[in-house]
Amino acid sequence: WKFQSHLKKTRNRKWSNRLQRLTDKRNARIADYLHKATHQITDICVQKEISKVVVGDVTKSLNQINLGKKTNQNFVNLSLGQFIDKLRYKLELHGITLEVINESYTSKASFVDDDVLPKKYEPNKTHTFSGKRVKRGLYRSQNGTVVNADANGAYNILKKSNPKFSFSELIKKVGEGILDWLHPYTRLKIG
Repeated sequence: WKFQSHLKKTRNRKWSNRLQRLTDKRNARIADYLHKATHQITDICVQKEISKVVVGDVTKSLNQINLGKKTNQNFVNLSLGQFIDKLRYKLELHGITLEVINESYTSKASFVDDDVLPKKYEPNKTHTFSGKRVKRGLYRSQNGTVVNADANGAYNILKKSNPKFSFSELIKKVGEGILDWLHPYTRLKIG
């Protein structure tokens, strides 16, 4: 943006070959990252014999978000639609389906308390949920169980995909160890 401002003042132009090279370089980096990330996700799904991947649709919600000038510039140019398209393509090569789910109310509702999730956002209707976000990254259920807010939202996205999916069913299948899953701390290194 500094070079673009300089270009406008000195040559009365908005674009140059140098700006095009910088844009191409940035786009190539993003494409490389998206390829590596989707490839790694696909490899994990194949290894674990996963037949369906559920993803929250955040493409519309990012249009109204304000995270500050610098962060907005980075996020606006990150093509989440492109990421989903690449992921869908790679998963389908292995017979794995990808479902994109509307994310409305998934971070407000409590997965642990089995709150009912409305299908889509309704601006004139208010919904009451049993738990609440206590601070950044943490969500407290009605019975006092503190879980990672992103994990709560992710499980609610799964619940929107399969309404029979619930915390009590998960405990029956996995056991009490599920509480460890609600506090994820493992990061995948990509690249």
